[in-house]
Amino acid sequence: MNATNPAAKTAFALALGVTTPAFASNGSELDRDAAASEAHALSADAVSNVQLERFLEAARRVESIRSKYADRVDSQGTEARELAQREMAEEIESQGLDVREYREIAELVANDSDLRARLNMVAVGSRTE
Repeated sequence: MNATNPAAKTAFALALGVTTPAFASNGSELDRDAAASEAHALSADAVSNVQLERFLEAARRVESIRSKYADRVDSQGTEARELAQREMAEEIESQGLDVREYREIAELVANDSDLRARLNMVAVGSRTE
């Protein structure tokens, strides 16, 4: 990864950050979709550049929500966590992905260096267009 390329650094950081649960949860929509993902697993080769573009934008939005709610989740607990999770799911879906696909892509990006490199290329391309 080119350490001086901000788009590549952002893509890599987002990919690593989204592979962990946004907030610990109890039976939320995000958890149900994650459990269903085992039955619909994607392969890295099957992920298109369009999906990577959508994933990257969704990851940016999810990270923004995570930041917005971090203190509230600590102080307000379950209610704030559930609200944050709903907003995250809505943002993911607004990008044309479902939560299952989003999580699968995040996991693949974290574990597949070729896919991570493709994500970096997509991030660079999206910044120059």
